[in-house]
Amino acid sequence: MVMPLETCWARPQEGNIVYPLKDHLLTVAHAIGSPSGEPIERLHFLCGLLHDAGKAQLAWQEYIRNPGRKRGSSVSHAPIGAALFAVYGYYFLQSLELAGNREMQLLFLRLTRDVADHHSKLNDIEDYPPWSGKWDPRQLETMDLVGLANLVQKYLPETCPPWGHDPDKIQTELSRLHRPWQRYVLKLGYFRRPGDPRRLAAYCDRSDTAALIVADRFHAGGIEENKITSETARKSLNHFYSYCQERAASIKQMGGTSITDTRQQVQDQAVEKFCQDPSQLIYTLELPTGFGKTLTGLRVALTACQQNDLQRIIYVAPYLSILSQAANEIRQATGLEPLQHHHLAVSEKQEFDDRDYLAMESWQGPVVVTTFNQFFRALFPARAQQTMRLKALEGAFVIVDEPQIIDSGTWNLFLAMLEALAQNKHMQVLLMTATLPPTEAGLITTPVSLAPKNLETVNRFNISVEKGSWDAKKLAETAVTTCEEKGSVGVVVNTIADATQIYLAAKNLAGDNIDIFNLHACMQPQHKRYQIKSIKDHMTNKSGKPVLVISTQIIEAGVDLSFRHVFRARPIVPSVVQTAGRVNRHGEGESGIVSVVDFLREGKTDTRHYVYRDAITREETDALLTIGSIWKEERAGELVRAYYKGVFARNPNTAALEYISDAAAGQWSSLAGIEPFGADIPTVSVFVPAGEEWLTNNAKELMAHFSCRNIAELYELYVKPGWLAKRSFVERKRFLSLMQEFIVPVNFKVAQQVADLSGEKAIVPAVNPEDYSAATGFGHLVGANPESIFL
Repeated sequence: MVMPLETCWARPQEGNIVYPLKDHLLTVAHAIGSPSGEPIERLHFLCGLLHDAGKAQLAWQEYIRNPGRKRGSSVSHAPIGAALFAVYGYYFLQSLELAGNREMQLLFLRLTRDVADHHSKLNDIEDYPPWSGKWDPRQLETMDLVGLANLVQKYLPETCPPWGHDPDKIQTELSRLHRPWQRYVLKLGYFRRPGDPRRLAAYCDRSDTAALIVADRFHAGGIEENKITSETARKSLNHFYSYCQERAASIKQMGGTSITDTRQQVQDQAVEKFCQDPSQLIYTLELPTGFGKTLTGLRVALTACQQNDLQRIIYVAPYLSILSQAANEIRQATGLEPLQHHHLAVSEKQEFDDRDYLAMESWQGPVVVTTFNQFFRALFPARAQQTMRLKALEGAFVIVDEPQIIDSGTWNLFLAMLEALAQNKHMQVLLMTATLPPTEAGLITTPVSLAPKNLETVNRFNISVEKGSWDAKKLAETAVTTCEEKGSVGVVVNTIADATQIYLAAKNLAGDNIDIFNLHACMQPQHKRYQIKSIKDHMTNKSGKPVLVISTQIIEAGVDLSFRHVFRARPIVPSVVQTAGRVNRHGEGESGIVSVVDFLREGKTDTRHYVYRDAITREETDALLTIGSIWKEERAGELVRAYYKGVFARNPNTAALEYISDAAAGQWSSLAGIEPFGADIPTVSVFVPAGEEWLTNNAKELMAHFSCRNIAELYELYVKPGWLAKRSFVERKRFLSLMQEFIVPVNFKVAQQVADLSGEKAIVPAVNPEDYSAATGFGHLVGANPESIFL
């Protein structure tokens, strides 16, 4: 039995609305190609016309029409689409005498692979064709091949094979196609010739894949592109100026007159420099912490959108703490509502459906704020769905905040891909930080610096390298005494175990005379947010007591706190400078102090190497931060440059660039899923039903949506047989995102103490929620071993 193409559906019926498959195929074809254009455009058109042709098989049509179909089940259609595109596409190349053209061969291989993968992971181009062994040839007999052939004939008449209606002939042609396919794959070795791999990065741009996925998903989901206009940018700039004036007036009332004037000077000069050279691909903005990088970068981005007709601003940051803070500032400064995309985003909106999720995944907003992890999934996608973000990069101004946090082994690879996309997509990029690593080995072009020169400003801090070794007792005693004297002190150490030990010692010493806080990653996400808010509230003197914060390096970037004095357990140079950005941030008074101390656990174990594992970075740090040395703020840039010069002279970190050659040659797995922060230490996800008092309004509303009266009932639903599987895709994402608010990552040793590991679920429950401390999370249980190290 065959169902006529004219009556086939592309997706399930919604009420009385039917989605014809033929309409979907034509819409996607016109979105990614042209039937009357150049051969490349026509081959793209053919790809769109046949990408979902496998849905015309009877089994798929019966499945999609069955209201009782099991959620999560399906009938495969992509391999059939790949097979049909392959035989039609190869005939197309032969008919136009392009079968020997290297460019067309490469495009044919990639488009065939894209059709096969357009609902799955992105696989390598191999000798074994993507349609082989993935489907039963008898499925062709249940398809309206005549209808499909007529559809191709109507739009590409000169290249439609005369046997397109014959399933046996199609199968024969597929068998014959194995040899040409293997010849084409063999020629991909061309990309592995000796040379500069950075120049091959353009071949690793998955924009062709993205075009197909976006056209397919947007038509199916009814999504339209959402962009910024030149007029919107102009209005936002006016809003921006008013916001900055009000903010400056507020800070001046606090005594920060000098730094406020400096921030305005920085903005004006950076925008002036951009306007002098507005057509470059990559810009940098190296500014001391606290000089208003976010607002300066935002003003430059709005100016670029107004002058260069760019269509979107994408702000990228390493941590959620930075992201949430930046999203609020962007909203207030521009009057635009930023679209937030991170792993918790689907739990932060009251109403969220499939279309909302698709819009978020594809970055359909005039301003997008996202994490390094999500941005890397655009540059190095592992699944077809992730490529949709590439479409949003077209005509975008991308702000990458604190890029020095990217793993050094990945840094140059990241830059090479970023530059290739900027060239291909009329995209501009701003890298902004106080501690920018060298870019020469990653970028072919030289980025344009927007940093102002010869700024006259007060010296907000001095970095002082202290003598002797410090244990928890000495550091706690010194921190408490200094806090009583100066009113606000931070202690930043390298591991959770150290941060918790020092916190407990300081708490015993100070009693109730000082408000003391502990902050690290062995806490629930909601707990960390609550702690940061509490710290800010107490630092505005709501309690009238001195404030002491004892933290890991989680506080270094993106947490807008300002201490009079910070003690920093010796890390590496960039971390010292980032920590200094939490000292006298607004220049309110006399210079603050960053005391770098050589901390030894129990007076004998240096725990720095647990976090900073590269011996070269530690050695170069120690060569610069010698005992007794003092670095004023005005020399912080000199310190950072000397550090990076030494590190990259000894290890330029260019090995990963070879992945580009492999990926260009069809081995996409070399780049797929590259992460910004390197390999993670294995952890166990422990669900902790604690902290009802820390719940946000969004969390409460979402819990009510799932009929949960308390946090513990979330886990009961999670383990209830079949409950999660029966939810829609978006509902599952929302539920699991909500659960993340109460999950603490711990090492296996701690998990054995606090969690029930007897089940098979990826998320395990805490046995006794009382083990979780409102002051330290699970920090008091973290043992003194390398596996316990988290930020």
